[in-house]
Amino acid sequence: MGAALEREGAFAIPQATEAELQESLDYASRYYLGLSSKEFLRRWEAKEISEDDPRAEHVLYVFNFIRSAKGEAKL
Repeated sequence: MGAALEREGAFAIPQATEAELQESLDYASRYYLGLSSKEFLRRWEAKEISEDDPRAEHVLYVFNFIRSAKGEAKL
């Protein structure tokens, strides 16, 4: 993703592209669960992943952060 840019003493973070957002989701899913983001989402919706799994919580945090930034409903 793009780096923060300093402007007049403040930092502005450039908007991420859709590809960069997808890359972030895939990275988190693979890092914590060894799954692609699409596979994570499929398993999550099928309730094949426990809500109590702390690794899943980390991935959900990333998903929900990005979804809320895009104005979409959280998982």
